[in-house]
Amino acid sequence: MKHVMTDEDLLQAVSAGDTAAFRIFFDSNRPKLYGFILNMVKSREVAEEIVMDVFMRIWQQRELLQWVNNIDGFLFKVAYNKTVDFLRAAARSPELEQALWEELQPVSDVYADTRLLLRDYEARLREAMDQLPAKRRQVYILSREHGYSHDQIAEMLHISKNTVNNHIVTSQQFIRNYLVKRLDLGSTAFIAFVISRI
Repeated sequence: MKHVMTDEDLLQAVSAGDTAAFRIFFDSNRPKLYGFILNMVKSREVAEEIVMDVFMRIWQQRELLQWVNNIDGFLFKVAYNKTVDFLRAAARSPELEQALWEELQPVSDVYADTRLLLRDYEARLREAMDQLPAKRRQVYILSREHGYSHDQIAEMLHISKNTVNNHIVTSQQFIRNYLVKRLDLGSTAFIAFVISRI
């Protein structure tokens, strides 16, 4: 009787460097991540690039997969972080921003409003982060902008995992409250979506 590979078996195989298992993993998860990212960026080309970036990052850090309990949650978190990284970079780069929004313009003028809101979001997010205590800000940046796990941050900063978790939870609460008071959330579902996942 042929053995059926479970999700756990597949993750273990990918974690061990099995390229055939990674191809199965990629093929089975790519469509839903592509749809998720496309819904955020509204550009097929950009969504495809981010999807490839997501799977490249996962392959580079494949050893971590053996500790993943919720693969969908893990994948969507990586995809979300990569997408927000791209949108933040677009907001900071006039050339990238212009290229992206020119591509979006035929779809709807609403994205011009989204561009302005994204800029406002980025500015307010930085304001909120700047108000965090130094250690808390450092932990938050390592987690949200550099993608380090709680264990990795704890080891890097010589603090406990619980302390890392507390810093991140407290930072999330503060930043979310700060943004809710200062952003026009009713103008776009995307901004509300971003805030809900800080």
